[in-house]
Amino acid sequence: MRTTSRLGSTGAAALLLGGLLTGCATTLTATGNGGFPVEATRATALPADFPRTRVPLISGTVIAATGDAAQGWTVAIAPARGQGLAEATNRLAAAGYLTRALRPGPALLTGPEYEVRLTSLAGTIVYVVRRT
Repeated sequence: MRTTSRLGSTGAAALLLGGLLTGCATTLTATGNGGFPVEATRATALPADFPRTRVPLISGTVIAATGDAAQGWTVAIAPARGQGLAEATNRLAAAGYLTRALRPGPALLTGPEYEVRLTSLAGTIVYVVRRT
């Protein structure tokens, strides 16, 4: 049953990512917007209430982002060169997140306020963030 849950989460993230990419803006900005504290260049905006300072993201282009504080957020990033799932995990660990589950399913990390499920789909890093 646990495997089914992981597969369902990964499948749901893949479907969400595919749906979001269909309508995704393609204009890139050279710098962050509004003092955004991570190194990601954005092709699409993060939701206004995304916990930017509490959930460190990898460098790259945000290609899809959706959600809110009540339901959680899903963010897909096309990573910059040299960035990937290992770097995403390392950044969260450096911010105090503890690894609860690793491969073969999505990595699951928990912090004092949020739980983050990380998945790599065709080289795109997908963050699913929920309050703990």
